[in-house]
Amino acid sequence: IYGVAWTPEPYVVDEEATIALRAQTRKDRIARGKPYHEFVEEFVKAEPPKELLYYGSWGQDDDEELIATHWGGLEPERVKGKLSELPLIMVPDRRVLKIGQLEQRVLELEQKYGEEVVHKS
Repeated sequence: IYGVAWTPEPYVVDEEATIALRAQTRKDRIARGKPYHEFVEEFVKAEPPKELLYYGSWGQDDDEELIATHWGGLEPERVKGKLSELPLIMVPDRRVLKIGQLEQRVLELEQKYGEEVVHKS
């Protein structure tokens, strides 16, 4: 419920004031708005953010093209194409990804503070 005016003591809705308040709220929203083409230029991106692992189609003209992350090698690789052209896409376990991020952070801190640690794996 938005833009409702009421009398505080008996909590009765003031219909005329509510209509005026909602009209003002609408005018304010319109003033904050922007033309659709400006919104599209600012909001729509050519491809999804890198941190998203699997997306499917991404609003491109050829809706058969998919965008995904392939985990075939040591590093993830972004791939695009029709389903029949793509390699097998498997989304990795999020815990494995988190461990990789934490290991990278440990290495950064070791380098920053000049520590040499022998890692067994």
